[in-house]
Parts: sequence; C-alpha cells; structure tokens
Amino acid sequence: MKKIRHLLEYIPIYLLYRLCRVMGFRRASNLGGFIGRHLGYWYALLTKVADKNIARVFPTLSPDNRKKIIKKAAENFGRTFFEYFVLDLADQDPAFKNESNGFDKVADYIAGKRPIIGFSAHLGNWEIGAKDYLAHGRALTTIYRAINNPYVNALILKCRGTIVANQIPKGKGSGLASIRALKSGQHMVILVDQKFNEGIDIPLFGHPARTADGYVKLAIAANAYLVPMLITRHDSTKFVVHYMDDVIDPTTMTVEECLLKVNHYLEEWIKTYPDQWFWFHRRWDKPFYKDNVA
Repeated sequence: MKKIRHLLEYIPIYLLYRLCRVMGFRRASNLGGFIGRHLGYWYALLTKVADKNIARVFPTLSPDNRKKIIKKAAENFGRTFFEYFVLDLADQDPAFKNESNGFDKVADYIAGKRPIIGFSAHLGNWEIGAKDYLAHGRALTTIYRAINNPYVNALILKCRGTIVANQIPKGKGSGLASIRALKSGQHMVILVDQKFNEGIDIPLFGHPARTADGYVKLAIAANAYLVPMLITRHDSTKFVVHYMDDVIDPTTMTVEECLLKVNHYLEEWIKTYPDQWFWFHRRWDKPFYKDNVA
C-alpha cells in the first residue's frame, strides 16, 4: 500500500516534470508564476504565516502593501518551483539571462587551498547560484533533506544533479561526509535562512530565531571560508548572482558571532528584496503565529 501511495503521489509530479521539459524554461517559469500569483497567493492569505512574518519585519507597512509583497513572493516561488525541472535547459532559452556580480572579488579565495562553503537564502531562484558556480568551472556539493517518497526524491536528485557535483543526504553521517568532501577539495553551498528546531537562538530582525549552527562547526572543522551568495530575479527570467567580498573566516570568531554576521546578511537581503524571499515558513517559534501575538 505504501508503494501504491508513493506512486500516486509521484505520477502527477512526473507529468508536471515532463510538461515543463516540453515547454522550456521561459514558458515553464511563466506557468509557475501564474499558479503562484493566484493559487499560491490565496493559500498564503489563508494560512496567515507570510502576513505575520512581513508585519514583524516591516511593522509600518499597511495590510494592502503586505498583500502586494505576498503576491509577488508567491509568484517568485511558483516560478522557482517550475524552473527547477528545466534548469539544464535554461541556457537554450534566449529569455534566460544570468549575470555574475563580484565573482572576481572572491576568485582568489575560491582558487585557494582552503575549502569554500557558500551560504545563501531562499530568495530569487536560489538554485541558479549552483548553476553560476558551475559556469565558472567549479561544481558545488550540497546537503539535501531526503523526501520520504523515494520516486519523488529520485526525480529531485536527477534535476539538481545537472548543476551540482555531489549531493549529501542530511542525517546520520552527513557531517563526516561533508568534512571529507571539503577536505578533498570540493566546495559546498548551504541555505541558512530557515528555522532549525534544534538550533540556537540568534536574533533575526530583533527577535530570537532558532538558527542552525552545524554548518559553522563544519566550516571550523574543515578550515573553510564562508562566502555570502545572493541570487536575485529580474524581469521574470533574468538573474544576478551576487558574490559578497566580505568573506567570513569562522575560525577567527565564536559560533554565535559568526551566526550574528550571517543573520545580518539575511536581514539586509530580505529588506532589499522582500518580494523575492520565501515568507511562507514559520521562521520564529510557534506561539508567534497564534492570533493576537505580536
């Protein structure tokens, strides 16, 4: 019965994958944007999570302006989800444009002897960062959370596998595997903006937020630099990958100091591009999302 259930879940996702492959990058992105702008937007309004998050970050915004951000963010996520199936086809579409900004400023770090862990956020289309890194002649290794459905999990690995060198499943043994990857010369990328229940409280927009610290400990153990990478969307299917030259050396500070600096980056990115961040997850503790809690 479990296998049948997994197949029933997988079939519509596979059909969507095949449809996107036929449509190509631009049209698949536009379809995802349309669905996100309508269905995703109304679902987000029903859950109220995004509105609570935006009100906390931008307390002076009116309800109508918060809704505008939610609609644009839902469209961005819809586009990103559909684009995921055709990342390897993007370069064949003249509507796809990608610009690297600042790579020359971090090139010496990337070419150096110490390993690199790039960190980014669920903003723009975050997968484009790995694609851009590959265009510079280096492939990234990523840690992923395995999906319970093995068929869907395999499809996701297949799609991401076109732009990364290696994929390490999160869980027991992932830390050791990551250290081995870094010490063997591989570079990694981590998305650091979502809640981690077992993490430590680090302020985000002035409020304590459970924050993953494992990647900082990993960087210290592997003597790696942390390189901030921001991916932004422009004109629907044009992207800019920003490499920040304020490279972080976690071996020179405490874990808490490092996380404070990372969260400062997140705050600046989110404030600058609020309509591209993934507002739809519960970034702060559960009580905040109850009615009448500020």
